[in-house]
Parts: sequence; structure tokens; C-alpha cells
Amino acid sequence: MSTRTQVIMFEPREKKDRRGKRPRRIPRPVTVEVEPDERLTLSVTEAAQRIGIGRSLMYDLIAAGRIETVHIGRAHRVRVEELVAFLDRQTAGQRRAEPAS
Repeated sequence: MSTRTQVIMFEPREKKDRRGKRPRRIPRPVTVEVEPDERLTLSVTEAAQRIGIGRSLMYDLIAAGRIETVHIGRAHRVRVEELVAFLDRQTAGQRRAEPAS
């Protein structure tokens, strides 16, 4: 698994020194290594975060059968492909609902 390195500039919060003066702020570079997420399944909470909805709405979509889950032991897992397929179905449904110009 490859990592991607990204350098960002971090600016510390302004604090006053003992004399009440603001010190000069000097941005510091911070190196962050990000590993791509290559997992095949996500927890329900992770899946909800991935598509930007709340956990309760994700459970509602699962209960309604709009998103299928995989049971591994007692855990519900959502396949990443299922999330993509759900979003594709949502997008296709919105295209059909739009009036033709």
C-alpha cells in the first residue's frame, strides 16, 4: 500500500506573551502522510460519513432495503461498491425526475 505525502503550513493560535503583546506568528510546515483507504467494506458509521449523511439515516436506508449490508459475525458492513451503486441510483432517479427542456 503506497502512501501519499502532503506538506501543509500550520499556523499556531495567537497567544499573548506575559507583557500582553502578541508574538510574531511564524507558520511551520507539517508533513502528513495519508494512506489511501482500500478496504472493501465499511462500518455503518464509516459508510454514512463517506457519503455525507448521518448514521440514523444510513440505518433507515438499510432497513428500507435501499442499501444492502454484509453480516460478518454480529457486525453490519457496507460494501464500498454498494455505496457507489446507491449513489448512481440516486443520480439516475434525479435525472428522470427533472423536466425536459
